[in-house]
Amino acid sequence: MGEKLPGLVLVNRCVKDIAPQCVWLDNAQGTYLATKHLIEHGHREIAYISCEMALDDKAARFEGYQRALQEVGIAVNPDWVEEVPFGEQSGAIAATNLLNKGLPVTAVVAFNDFFAAAAMQVFREQGVSMPERLSIVGFDDVLPSCYFSPALTTIRGPIESAGMNAARLSLGEQTTAPVREFQPILIKRQSVQRR
Repeated sequence: MGEKLPGLVLVNRCVKDIAPQCVWLDNAQGTYLATKHLIEHGHREIAYISCEMALDDKAARFEGYQRALQEVGIAVNPDWVEEVPFGEQSGAIAATNLLNKGLPVTAVVAFNDFFAAAAMQVFREQGVSMPERLSIVGFDDVLPSCYFSPALTTIRGPIESAGMNAARLSLGEQTTAPVREFQPILIKRQSVQRR
């Protein structure tokens, strides 16, 4: 494929057959950092809100969540994992499901910031104080923190750097060895509190 479309660069995916033409984020490392941050704050009952769609991101992000828990000897509890349809109210559905289960969950890692925002609204409406009773971490850092109360701790991918690198790869202007896999960054705000 690369020979047929030499300027093609795939962004935010790594396709094995054309890996030299791909630029992507290490999604597993992102949820690993999010979950580890919660563990470092004393949380052990950590739920995960995911999507139902079969996406590479879905598998990678779940792997990072699992790895962080397993490193400290916490078994992944299937009741703590909510897979919901992709959509505006997905986080609300997941939060409602978690509340209805009556689980002793003290923290949540969300697949993205939109899921986190909707979940936070439901938790707040049900009288769950955040972060005092429940801490939450999002993923993507695409929504301004002013939309969240408390401001959302999240995972940020270096979108600008990845985009510039992809453009250079596409135009053949790379003068040094290109970075293809970008590392996520934990952005600490007010939605995580020590247990």
